[in-house]
Formats: sequence, structure tokens, C-alpha cells
Amino acid sequence: MNTKFVLSFPRNVLNIFLGIIVLVITSCEHDPSSLGSNLLPGNIEYRYDTTVTFKASVFEDEPLNTSNLQLYSLGVIDDEYFGNFTGKFVGQFLPSQFYDTDSTVSTFDIDSAVIYLLIDSIYGSQNSGLKFSAYELSNDIDKDNDYYSDEDLSNFFLESDLISTSSNIQGDTLIRIRLSSEYANKLIPEDYNDTIYKNPTNFLDFFKGMAIVPEITNSPGGLIVTNFSNTDSKIVMYYNDTLMFNHHFLSGARFASYTNDYSASGANDFLINSDNENDSLIFLQGIHGLSSSLTFEDLDSWIDNDSAYSVINAELFIPVYKDPNYELFNPPSNLYMYYTPDTTNVLIWDYADFLNNNGFFDGSYDPENGYYRFFIPKHLMSILNQDIEIQTINLTINKKTTYPNRVILRTGDNIKLKFTYTKH
Repeated sequence: MNTKFVLSFPRNVLNIFLGIIVLVITSCEHDPSSLGSNLLPGNIEYRYDTTVTFKASVFEDEPLNTSNLQLYSLGVIDDEYFGNFTGKFVGQFLPSQFYDTDSTVSTFDIDSAVIYLLIDSIYGSQNSGLKFSAYELSNDIDKDNDYYSDEDLSNFFLESDLISTSSNIQGDTLIRIRLSSEYANKLIPEDYNDTIYKNPTNFLDFFKGMAIVPEITNSPGGLIVTNFSNTDSKIVMYYNDTLMFNHHFLSGARFASYTNDYSASGANDFLINSDNENDSLIFLQGIHGLSSSLTFEDLDSWIDNDSAYSVINAELFIPVYKDPNYELFNPPSNLYMYYTPDTTNVLIWDYADFLNNNGFFDGSYDPENGYYRFFIPKHLMSILNQDIEIQTINLTINKKTTYPNRVILRTGDNIKLKFTYTKH
């Protein structure tokens, strides 16, 4: 997503003054209709409204650039609401040091080789029966190329390129994948004078990398967020009974392939319906998944070309729909909003200010009350004053390039927008 910040300014000094009041409002718990009223000049009438409604819709995200990230989500989720999601990894590896071809490598007697992947977190079932297979790449990864989440991995390896024999998950710490003895022995040269092991360029010309591909045995499955930039994610070659030699992923080029199949999911009914329909539920999903939009349905009747609006406070509440897998696939802690005036996605003003430590947006999940709350006075004021023509806000998940959280939200009359404003 190509995201930028919008810098715009209120129409008059009063708007600037009222913008400061928002900081006071967000820390109060009084009747919203009276919030900040003691700070306003006495000749200005303020109003409180809760009648604004929204039209909701669901859409698929554009593919993400996954090149050379620190964390990747590997695994499979088969979810009746979000369909099938699969996360695969492709990457290069390099030895921790290059062999001394006339002495060191000639003493290696390989016992085995094992891939260890450091676990950052686990999402979904801890007993999903996830298994992982490793495949040798037959084509190069271009370190200068950007690889996106919809990359076709058939361009990099074939099913016949399998180089692993088994896998297991060691608690919540490591994924362990045992490599075949044939591939383990390939990690040392047959000819000890071979220049393959003299430098990274020669090594990567010969060892193009590997793909790590998951499968599940128990639905609904799960995902494991793995840290490929940590030295604990490595290939360990065991030799001469007690010795080890390491290869690391952190120095090589890498990317992920993320695929979604919504065809048999609950979300699919909302993806294929008419644009004129108002979705009763909206779906949000991390990584290369789903986002949703909310369009103000009745703001046009508010807009008065001869008047200006100052929005003192605007709180938006969107409740969570707790499906049967809600506890297993926990909702994301934060959401954020953007709009699309052309082909560029732009953060709404309130969220942009929040990121710059110059305002309040919230966007956090309140599990006690079962909703997400947002403060959007500046964005709403920009629409009412026609500084922004787009009346649609897109809703998506924070840190969605890495973490796979998902959530379903209620729409229609369940969404509440409470705001206090002046018209002058």
C-alpha cells in the first residue's frame, strides 16, 4: 500500500481553537453533548448528533511486498469464515564462514543437517498438526527484485525438489525440519578445491536457496510467525559426532508467498454481492487478506455551501461479531483508517496526527465492551467543509504485513457515530 500523509488546514481560527478542545474531550467521561462547551464562546450554538449512518462493504487487499522482511507467517488456516490461507517462505542461506578447501572441509564426516526456525508467536490452534517440508530452489532469487505476496512459487521449485524428511514444532520456541542425507552431504564439496565455497557469489550460484512449505492435518489449523533475521534461524550441519557448522538465512534474499481461497467461506458471500448492497458484517484480515470500507450515507444532506462546520468531538464505535472461532483466532489489538482520493491510499488526518504524537485516534479493541473505538473529528470536519470529497473510509489492521489476525465487525445500526459540532 502506497500510504502518505495529508497536510491540510482548518478554514478559520475557530477551527484551530476547537481542535485543541479534542485533547480535553478524549480524557473525559461526561455527557458528549456538553463536552468542551464551557470552553466555547457564549454566542456559538453547539449540537450533538448520533443519526449518521454508514454503508459497508468488503474487499480484497492488493498483494504486499514481502521482500527481505524480518518476520514471516508460515502455516495453513482452514476457516469457515475466512476460507483457506497458506503462508510459504522462499529464501537464500549462507555459511557462517567459508570453508578452507585444502584442510577444514576434508575432515567433515556429515551426520545430519537440520533447519531450525525461531518462533516469534503462534496464531490459531497449538495442536493444528502443522508439518513443514523443504524444497531446493531451481531458479535464482534476485536480491534487487521486489517480490510480492502473490508470487507464483512454481517458478522457483518443483514437487520433485523435496529435500526434507520430517518436521516437528518444539514447544513455542523452534520449528525443526530434518534434511535428507543426500542434501546434507551436498553441503560440503565433493572436490575440496571447488571454488563454490570460497565466497557468497559462488555459493549462491550453486545453492540457490530453499522453499519451506506447510501443510495441516487438523482443521482449522494455525500460523507460526517466524524470525528469519535472528541467528537462531539457521541450518545446522552436524559432523564428526560432536561438531556443528551453521548456515544462516539473515544474510540472504528472502520473501513469502501468501494465498487466500475464499470460495467456500462466509466472507465470500460479502465479496461477491452487489455494490449496491449494504453488508451486515465486514471482514478484516492481516497479511494479504481482507479490508473493508464504510461510506457515510447521509452527509450530503448536511453540507451547506454557505456555512462552515467545526467538529468538536467525533467518536465512532464498531462492535465485534464473535463467531465460533473468535477465541481461537483472537482479534487484532488495533485498527486504522485511510481513504483513497485517487490511486493513492491516504491516512485520515486524525490517525496521521496520532502517529506524529500530535493527536488522539485510539483504534484499539475494547474486549470488555466488545467494540473498536475511533476518534475522527478532523476527518469528519474536512468532509463537512468539503475539503475532502471522498466520503468513504477504509478500515484495516495495524502491522498487517506480518501478523495474521482477523476479525468480523457488525455494521448497519450497530455502528454508532457520536459527535458534537458547531455550524457557523
